[in-house]
Amino acid sequence: MDNKTDETSFIFKQLSWWKRLALSLPYGALSFIIILLALDINTIWDKIFVLAISIGITLSAFWWWWVMYTVNYFSDSLLKTSHELKNFKQEIKNIKEDL
Repeated sequence: MDNKTDETSFIFKQLSWWKRLALSLPYGALSFIIILLALDINTIWDKIFVLAISIGITLSAFWWWWVMYTVNYFSDSLLKTSHELKNFKQEIKNIKEDL
């Protein structure tokens, strides 16, 4: 039971981290670009744009793999639960037959 609780806690910690990142990173990047445009530093605009897109693509790729891992975890949990419920149902039937 403790192992499942630790795994669930770990997933919720990851989810919290991704939420914070998803909220703060775009605003940070947007603020940085606005400051550069306000200071009229257009010479490095292309580099910053490429860097921002690269960071976004990289984070999207990592996020996708995290989602796949999480879906797999919940799928395995549901499968285990289904097997346990079938075993439980069989045990109930066996008890009824014994009575």
